Amino acid sequence: MGNVSMTVDELAGRNLLLALGLDADESHLALAADHMRAHRMDAQRFDAAKVREELLAHLERAFLERVHPDDGAWSAGYAAAEREALNWAADREQMKRPPAPKSTGAHLRSMIRTARQRSAPTPPPPAT
Repeated sequence: MGNVSMTVDELAGRNLLLALGLDADESHLALAADHMRAHRMDAQRFDAAKVREELLAHLERAFLERVHPDDGAWSAGYAAAEREALNWAADREQMKRPPAPKSTGAHLRSMIRTARQRSAPTPPPPAT
């Protein structure tokens, strides 16, 4: 575990392994992190689907209380609102996807850049 920077999934996986009294070596940590990542993504998809279902049920109840469903304009308006709600929920789901975890090479390049920036000499202040 030479890498100090851990993702949320790696941290959760490590904590789970330690809580179960299992060895938290690199191979076990990678498996646990993958499992935690998949579980987190499933939970987020479940939450999004639940919100979407609740939103559509709310829209239906609200319109039935306020408008006459026999009206053709109501049906068209409700269908348009339903499509809009589904598109909005789908767009939000895509926006919430976590970025792919950085590779070891990306972490090393970032560390090298940071070290170079810190060791670079500071330019003298401009003469006035």
